[in-house]
Amino acid sequence: MKRLLTTAFVLAFTLPLPLSLGQTHAPLIQKCTSDAKAWQAEAQSAANVHKGSITVPQMFDRIDELDTCDKTYPDPEFKNPERMRWIILSNIYSAAITRRVGSYLKRHNEMNQFMAEDAAGKR
Repeated sequence: MKRLLTTAFVLAFTLPLPLSLGQTHAPLIQKCTSDAKAWQAEAQSAANVHKGSITVPQMFDRIDELDTCDKTYPDPEFKNPERMRWIILSNIYSAAITRRVGSYLKRHNEMNQFMAEDAAGKR
């Protein structure tokens, strides 16, 4: 009986542990490849990224996934064409976010303040 209680106690506190840690696994190479191909097709036109329906949080999520793919499946000699796709798409999304931030600053008449503070060394 004591052994059964001990086993139940240990299981009750150790089984939920991995779920509570929120551990994430690297995406499979197939997911990296298929997502990048789909996103590239969606981003064929700059307007789809810069003014399209892809939100900034979605772009940040995609950048994170692409960067994870790049780190998980390194290819220092650039023999895998998928790696270039990941890098290029990540750069496209980063540029789109930068452009949207610039548009936001202009719309809210904050660009001059931003430029002045940058010139003053506030970074």
